[in-house]
Amino acid sequence: MVLGTVQAAVTSGALNLNGADLTVEARSGSDTTTTAKGSTDPGTGPSTGVGASVALTVADRDVAAQIANGAGVSNAGAVALTAEGTFTTT
Repeated sequence: MVLGTVQAAVTSGALNLNGADLTVEARSGSDTTTTAKGSTDPGTGPSTGVGASVALTVADRDVAAQIANGAGVSNAGAVALTAEGTFTTT
């Protein structure tokens, strides 16, 4: 199971930027590889058999950039919010 949360936020209070730009960025990434392999009992020597293998990956990942209600951002120039997630599962 792969779980994760990445968050960048302006959450509360008064933030007077006096004309400056505001950038809020959250970025995350991961590569997950899941494999299923059969095995033999090393104590019994070489053997042949029929069986099944199962590999399961459960992934729940969140990436967020936000300015919360009531954050009180004022006098901002340009405002940019970016949330980027790059996730691969094989």
